Amino acid sequence: MLGHSVTADIRVLGREFPGWRPEAVLDTLALARWVWPGLRSYRLDALAAHARLDAPTQAAGHRHRAGHDAVLAAALFTTLARAAASDPDRTVSAARLLRLASPRPAGPHGPALF
Repeated sequence: MLGHSVTADIRVLGREFPGWRPEAVLDTLALARWVWPGLRSYRLDALAAHARLDAPTQAAGHRHRAGHDAVLAAALFTTLARAAASDPDRTVSAARLLRLASPRPAGPHGPALF
């Protein structure tokens, strides 16, 4: 699952689909705080502006709607992953990226989702 500030989304989906749990969670909010510490705001729109990302096309809908936010979160994740990978002071493996983008600290068996 990929999204921005996904903790509430996971809870809602868990209530709607009992027994459902995503295998992995990538939260652009958690990752942005690590890649770009000290920003004034970590709202999705603010991060997109900071990354100079274009808003999704009209086909994806309007801000704060599922289509728009999903497309923007995916573009933001790509930007954040590239920024983390290009920083010589940071070593980013796939496993570390999962931990960094987890909405809560990872436990011994992977990301803590709830």
